[in-house]
Amino acid sequence: MSENLGPMIGLLCGGFFVLVFAGIGAFLIYQSVRGRQKADASQSWPSTSGQITEAHVSHHTSSDTDGEMSDHYTPQVKYTYQAIGQEYQGDKLGFGFQQSFGSQAKAQAALAPFPVGAQVTVYYDPNNPAEAVLERKAGGATLSLVLGIIFVVIGLCIGCPALVGLVLAPWSSGQ
Repeated sequence: MSENLGPMIGLLCGGFFVLVFAGIGAFLIYQSVRGRQKADASQSWPSTSGQITEAHVSHHTSSDTDGEMSDHYTPQVKYTYQAIGQEYQGDKLGFGFQQSFGSQAKAQAALAPFPVGAQVTVYYDPNNPAEAVLERKAGGATLSLVLGIIFVVIGLCIGCPALVGLVLAPWSSGQ
């Protein structure tokens, strides 16, 4: 019984990593496809006039496993608009992942078209007017798709040796 335990543990560990990597990959691919679909659908959304009520750059610092620190700057906006006789508030520039920059100057440049008090065109979903964007594009969709595919491939590469080991284990022990 103990001779079958090694391959089984290998399969369980390999299976865990396959699920983690493939799960992350599938999520990233899903987000990419969903963002692109929303951006495509928004091309026919009606527009209305809106006003920027807040515009700032948020700053986050993170560290990697080696302790290296890196700064991330994210443009943030809030705006009000009226659609179908009601007033709404929005905070999305576009679809997909929120864009982040490695320098404050680049994040500020991305905010330049949206100063506080500016009149802007707001595109809203006619079926759900509370969903609105200022730009009808999917940010980070290509990067998300590429990373998703890479994670799925890594998951499969981890899983294949575990499966091969499990299949070949009875043969290698002379059974």
